[in-house]
Amino acid sequence: MIEFFAWRIFEYVIVHMETGAMKELYQKCFNYLHQHSYRFFSNNFTGALVKKVNKLVRGYESVVDITFFNIVNVIIGMILIIYIGLKQHRFL
Repeated sequence: MIEFFAWRIFEYVIVHMETGAMKELYQKCFNYLHQHSYRFFSNNFTGALVKKVNKLVRGYESVVDITFFNIVNVIIGMILIIYIGLKQHRFL
């Protein structure tokens, strides 16, 4: 039961953090693109530029998901294993 609520809180925090960061990343990318000249846009297909921005932001999302959902799970598991091991030997 505690694990369920902890997991839900963890997901809630990650979703809000990740969404905010993705929004900011989109904004920075499009602000950067808007600073370019007319010549830049005539030489580059606009749809391809938008696709590159989307790919960058989705890549960020993937890295954050992998980091938090895999690495954090391993760290929490290791902490629990160490705690249980120490408790079994009466160190805690």
